[in-house]
Amino acid sequence: METSNSSFQKVGSQRDARSTTVVGYDEDARILIEKLKGGRKQLQFISVFGMAGLGKTTLVRKVFTEPLIEYHFHVRAWTTVTQEPKKRDLLLGILKSGFDVDNKNESDMELRATLKRRLSGQRYLVVMDDIWDSKDWNDLMLCFPDDNLGSRIVFTSRLADVPFKVHPGCYKYPLRFLSHEESWNLLRYRVFLEDSCPTSLIKIGQEIARNCKGLPLSLVVMAGILASDQTANWWNQVGEDTSSNVSNAPEQHMKTVELSYKHLPNHLKPCFLYFAAFPEDYEIPAWKLILLWMAEGLIKTTQTTEKFPEDEENSLEKVAAGYLNNLISRSLVMVSKTGSNGGIKACIVHDVLRDFCIQRASKANFLQQLPRYQLHVSNTPTKSTVKRVYSGSDSEKNFILELTRYFQLENLFSPYETLLNKSTDSLKVNTILCCNASLSFYADCYDFYALGAFRVLRVLDLSGTGLSNVPHVMVSLLTLRYVALCIKPVDDHRGFVDLSLPNSMNSLIFLETLIVHNRKENGIHVPYETWMLNRLKHLILRGNIVHQDIPDSQMHCLSNLKTVSTQIPLDQCKKILEYTPNLRKLGIRAALYLSSTKLRIPNLDKLQHLENLSLQNDLNPGYDLTDNLLHRELTSPFMFPATLKKLTLVCTFLKWDEMEQIGMLPNLEVLKLQCEAFRGEKWETTDGGFCRLKHLAFKFIKFVQWSAYSEQFPNLQHLKMDECTQLEEIPIGIGDIYTLERIEIRNCNYAVVQSAHKIIEDQLNKGNDFLKISVFQGMQTSV
Repeated sequence: METSNSSFQKVGSQRDARSTTVVGYDEDARILIEKLKGGRKQLQFISVFGMAGLGKTTLVRKVFTEPLIEYHFHVRAWTTVTQEPKKRDLLLGILKSGFDVDNKNESDMELRATLKRRLSGQRYLVVMDDIWDSKDWNDLMLCFPDDNLGSRIVFTSRLADVPFKVHPGCYKYPLRFLSHEESWNLLRYRVFLEDSCPTSLIKIGQEIARNCKGLPLSLVVMAGILASDQTANWWNQVGEDTSSNVSNAPEQHMKTVELSYKHLPNHLKPCFLYFAAFPEDYEIPAWKLILLWMAEGLIKTTQTTEKFPEDEENSLEKVAAGYLNNLISRSLVMVSKTGSNGGIKACIVHDVLRDFCIQRASKANFLQQLPRYQLHVSNTPTKSTVKRVYSGSDSEKNFILELTRYFQLENLFSPYETLLNKSTDSLKVNTILCCNASLSFYADCYDFYALGAFRVLRVLDLSGTGLSNVPHVMVSLLTLRYVALCIKPVDDHRGFVDLSLPNSMNSLIFLETLIVHNRKENGIHVPYETWMLNRLKHLILRGNIVHQDIPDSQMHCLSNLKTVSTQIPLDQCKKILEYTPNLRKLGIRAALYLSSTKLRIPNLDKLQHLENLSLQNDLNPGYDLTDNLLHRELTSPFMFPATLKKLTLVCTFLKWDEMEQIGMLPNLEVLKLQCEAFRGEKWETTDGGFCRLKHLAFKFIKFVQWSAYSEQFPNLQHLKMDECTQLEEIPIGIGDIYTLERIEIRNCNYAVVQSAHKIIEDQLNKGNDFLKISVFQGMQTSV
């Protein structure tokens, strides 16, 4: 069940062309493509190295996504190596990227065996981005078989000596600085795209480009400054600032970033510095970033009240989305993933920009890194003035204990003693962040007592801490607005295990966001008091969740609630939806059939603002259904609100005839069908539907034939086929859809791949070279 794409996340409905186009390095890309495709059939190694900000990752990513490379290699995988890498995370990253599998339950030895088995007999391309030490590779080298098929492994590194240590035959490619002409072309493109530069700006623009010394990162950041004001006076002022402050020395990168930060509007500065709280190379979910900004009070609006009408353009969510778009347009933040609706799904900041945020945030006492960064920063704020603290370590340490030691709270043994202890009166901490979910910190109930000392806490994000218990002490933190927890299995936990949210959850009267991810087999119990939080806007409960029955006398209108995503019994869900009229995103995981052959879901007629709906039938798709239950039906042709823009169905076992009703939804843009959402051998698409559909995705759908024409999907942009192993072909008419940009095929049978190539050939013969095809065949030996 997806929970991350809330309606407010549609920031930048079209991807910023500036961030997706590579200017310069065309010859470098050509050389690398030749090295990847040509040469010996033995496994070969290629290292692209150079200083930070030179564009190593950008160049390799450009080559990695080239259609020729996509077609040439059976498997392509990309993983980023941090300065403190974990072998397990690298293995998981390669498996997730190359095969779209999640093997988190396997041991390290099993992961190595799985990766080697998956790569055997394949022509594979693996990129290890930003490698710092050859031992990072040496720990993994036995996982990569050499089957004489032309497989390649590419490293990017800032260190020139790494390729020598990785493999004596490694092809070393030092990345050069851009020429003056290339620098000007890049700067000009990032500011004006395809438009021409005004004559009055050319001379000063070329001078600014020359002062960036051929460093792409400096040019990109500088373009963000110049794009904000395209007047000669402004460009001359920027030119004077850069004439002596920018060079190709590593320590001078900060001068360029400093200049860009200096010219940021005041309301964007704290939002930019907030990126210091996220780990190196961490892809930050846009929805999470926006919710954190809001909880921190960083989003400013012209409105004087806290309550906004549903259709009010100046709502906090839309203002926050605008902030993120602004930072992206200024080239301070990069888009790393886009959602199926074209919005920004995740973002990331360059290492140099993150380093700047860390230094400036600490200096300004905006964010304090724990447990180690304060040792390297002069003028460290006193503990009584620290406002926000976050995890600064990628190693397996108990973040809660580190926090306790830093604030000298070791002698607090219970929440009661914590609240009475006068030594904590001076603590002004508003935020505690440990949000890298790939880390493995562990803490149990005894560790949490000291949290009660932080009496003015607004944000408690422990999603990167492997909790063995739910921290009940949080209900004493009455100012909380945002809570995120992750409960994980622990082999050697201490003491009593409590997997229940506290009954007094309703004491958190200011709470707006509650996120709990349960990775244990045992269910987390959610008391009915949770549904009594009047200000709650986003409730996201993942994993095995057990809801306490809600007494009718306790139900009241939750007009602020916009997002609900949880596993919940159907009868309780029906009761809740009666009191949540303003929901925009709803994710339901429940037994949707019981003994009936009709799809049983709550009445959604009252949800006049619902845009995103995910229905997951809590039944294994491999369940041996009896003949009379082979196909299911919708209970009503009008069961889905007309406002729906995105619909995801999982394990619903509907008949293909029911698709006609879904196609008539007037605003539907995204349709995802997973794990036998529909059953039957043939889908004959009917006319008159899917008038606005842009994204159509199938995963584990067992249909054999699909009959469709271009007129039936007039606005389709992206077709995705994943694990559709029985489908014979993609309809040839799909290629005639004028708006279609990409067909993506992952682990389907060879006939589907062939039909996709026939579509491409047919379109090329008609003069259409716009349509692209991506093929990922991790389980097949030929494409």
